[in-house]
Amino acid sequence: MSELPKTFYDKADRVKFYNSRRWRKLRDEVVDREHHECKECKANGIITTDRQDGVVLEVDHIHSIIDRPDLVLDADNLQVLCRLHHNAKHEKYKSMLKSHRKKSDEWFG
Repeated sequence: MSELPKTFYDKADRVKFYNSRRWRKLRDEVVDREHHECKECKANGIITTDRQDGVVLEVDHIHSIIDRPDLVLDADNLQVLCRLHHNAKHEKYKSMLKSHRKKSDEWFG
């Protein structure tokens, strides 16, 4: 992927990005930086690493790529979460957007 899209509203752009060599390399660097541990589990005193059976770690954009495409390759905008915490974050984000869409212009992310 030589040039990043200006937005990631199109699913094809997101798929292309997440399959890019550039993303995979950065993802691996962030996982190494965080010692292969889930940030949320660690904050709760639990060690969860991808070296444990059945554990999948995901690199999460703290600020969504749709909301902040300018931060898509910013390592400071990335965190390592286990699949459970990553899914919980995105479900919470979706519900907050639905419930506040018409009531507020406050940004969640």
